Amino acid sequence: KISWLRARNACGHLLLLWRSCVACPPAAPMPKQLRVTSRFPNLAGLYAEQGASEGRPVYARQSGDAIGMCIVFSTKFGTGPRWYFAKAPPQAGGSFNSFCCSEGDAASPEEAAWPAGDIDSVRDARVSVANDMDDDVDMDVSASLGQKQCDACRDLAEICAGLQCSACGPAAAVPASSGLALLRGLASSAILKQLALGLAGGDAVATQTLERVFERHQCRDMGPVIILHPHSSIQVGENTATLTCEAVCVTGSSVKYQWRKDGMPLPRAERPRYMLCGAGPSDEGLYDCEVSAGAKSERSQPCEVRLLADVESKRVLSERPLQQAAEAQARGDLAAAAAFFGEAAAFGQTEGARADALSKSASLLLQLGRWADAFRDASDAVKLSPGLVAAHVI
Repeated sequence: KISWLRARNACGHLLLLWRSCVACPPAAPMPKQLRVTSRFPNLAGLYAEQGASEGRPVYARQSGDAIGMCIVFSTKFGTGPRWYFAKAPPQAGGSFNSFCCSEGDAASPEEAAWPAGDIDSVRDARVSVANDMDDDVDMDVSASLGQKQCDACRDLAEICAGLQCSACGPAAAVPASSGLALLRGLASSAILKQLALGLAGGDAVATQTLERVFERHQCRDMGPVIILHPHSSIQVGENTATLTCEAVCVTGSSVKYQWRKDGMPLPRAERPRYMLCGAGPSDEGLYDCEVSAGAKSERSQPCEVRLLADVESKRVLSERPLQQAAEAQARGDLAAAAAFFGEAAAFGQTEGARADALSKSASLLLQLGRWADAFRDASDAVKLSPGLVAAHVI
């Protein structure tokens, strides 16, 4: 005989959940499993309890790839008792390298507070309801069963209240709402909220994105689906600008990223986010991100990166004196060339550019016998760039 647990979802439909076989003795308890959601592929996934360290359980990541990861508690390393994501538990008398740590002590990883930018949620895998039925993947019985909801579920509670499941909603909304349900556990809560708002508001892009997710699930397609594209264009200045692309694979395969500029792959740009720090003329162009899962790949929409008007004017102010200095040197007017290098240093966009212009000015002033002025410019260059050899020689 099978014992069934009766529950109703938010729409009132009766659900039957298998609980246990009453004729058989209780089976040995299964190791506890945790489901980690993160924008970093090497941290996200399913973790199973394997051993203990310092009296707390150790959870090892269940993955077929070569990247090993575990969640371990330690009081001997870092700034106090915390939970850590690490390659291996700490060894007595050895070093301990961690990727991320909780913000304080907690009884278990799911109760710990994690950095919001690194970890979206850590929850008991047995609590989350996974329903792969094609006719209704949007059922969630956690509220009716009195189970504790994760942070992502609470964030989505108000938004999802305005949506309908596949049994109650219009036929046209079934693939999109089902796609939204499939993304839970694969995408961050921020992206889920954005897509849910778009779907509830009738946004065509959000609807098409979620329909693609559902279609890939129906076909068991192992290819990636881009659920967040970078903006079509941005203007950058002297501060940091970030391009973002996020993709998922509904079969659970890991997704790889490669940012490109004008069709060429960028070095060390293999994360969902690409940062432009202190952008200059060479950073202008068309950027896109190529995502791949297995043998399949697709590209995001391009993003045109342009310099702000004030940054462009500063660039002109710094480049024009350099051209004039080169022309003055060519005709042998060293005094004029030194003056132009000094002007270029005043409008240089970076400390390195200003230091280089001052160093060249000091070299010309030295040839002219203006020792005090040469020493002044060389000293200023060293302050801006201590490693500038030419300024140290002067």
